[in-house]
Amino acid sequence: MWRLAVPRGLLTLTPVRRMYLVAFCSSLGYMAANAVFPPFARELGYDVAAVGALMAIYAVASLLSRLPTGALVHGPRALLAAAAAALLQAGTTAAYPLIDGYSGLLALRGAGGMAFGVVTTVNMALLMGTIERPEQRGAATGWYLFWMAAAYSVGNYVSGFLVDTLGYGLTFQLAALVTLGVLPLLKGRSEGRREPVPAPHRAESFALRDLRRMASTALLVPALQAFTVNALSQLMWVFYPLYGLSVGLSLGLLGVQRGAYSSASMLTRPFVGQAGQRLRYSRIGTVALTISAVLTVLVPLFTGFWPLLALNIALGGLRSGALVASMAATIEHGGNDTRQRGLAAGLYNFATDAGNILGPLLGGVVAEQLGLPMMFVIMPVLLLGGYLGLLGASRVAVARQRGLGRAET
Repeated sequence: MWRLAVPRGLLTLTPVRRMYLVAFCSSLGYMAANAVFPPFARELGYDVAAVGALMAIYAVASLLSRLPTGALVHGPRALLAAAAAALLQAGTTAAYPLIDGYSGLLALRGAGGMAFGVVTTVNMALLMGTIERPEQRGAATGWYLFWMAAAYSVGNYVSGFLVDTLGYGLTFQLAALVTLGVLPLLKGRSEGRREPVPAPHRAESFALRDLRRMASTALLVPALQAFTVNALSQLMWVFYPLYGLSVGLSLGLLGVQRGAYSSASMLTRPFVGQAGQRLRYSRIGTVALTISAVLTVLVPLFTGFWPLLALNIALGGLRSGALVASMAATIEHGGNDTRQRGLAAGLYNFATDAGNILGPLLGGVVAEQLGLPMMFVIMPVLLLGGYLGLLGASRVAVARQRGLGRAET
């Protein structure tokens, strides 16, 4: 048990709760800065395309940091890497108003994205080590994702107000200060209980073992779920406001619907994990994804506020089901090996970032060619079809391996 020194005895922090707060501080610092970065860049005189590139480089750098972090950063180095990355994330955020020139700003965004990817990947791997009993995985995952969603929600709410009252400079500095709140939470040992891990076979390279671990069905299925649910969600976040405006909804009404979507996703997360005690996580994720795709296809059938509000609430709740289930399954796969936990966290976060990036890109191409209504039909069908196809192929491969094993015996 760890206790905060001030106020003494008021709050007891278990290792799991420390990981929750690390996720909250890092995500809040990220969102508070990113939510107001586009208007900040526009105020500096950059055109829309240049602003888009500045936003994209952050996401791409985060994506590219995931797998190397998961493969290379584990054991005693994990806490040091997370602390260094938090310092870098905070430093690059605070420096936005100090940089004169597009290339310098682009470099800052790339470094900040890489740092955010390292912090969140290491933190997820550390979370795996703090969960001592299997029955705790679902609840811990639900609360972990709840705190991340709460950070995004608070960041969106307060960032605009802070800019209006304090200006961009102080807003970025406050976001950096929040990120530095990660550092005191990373003190001490966060690995929980560890069972002895068999020594690796020396004839096999680390790279080859890592590839085999990442290619295992138990890890690929939740990663595919994370990719698909984030790609589906991005269709709603990026393109739904455009659809709503095209059918006559105001920005205020769209804000209510987006808020309802976020709230439903955030508030249901702690409860979704409990379902894992009765059902397999892979089944929960697949059911949630299937219903999400079906409901997304229904969006163009409605133009009124209330039916679309109901759809947004349902989709928000289903998003939490798929996210919690996929992450809980990843944690379950992590086991007691710190290297395997790192690889699992790296692949899961890589898939999450890939869905966030590819969803809007592919959706934009389809919408440009066929229109927004058809995009809401075609993209969910393609994403769900790809997920179910790969899921079926993985099940066939597992069945064949079991058949070969029985034949050899």
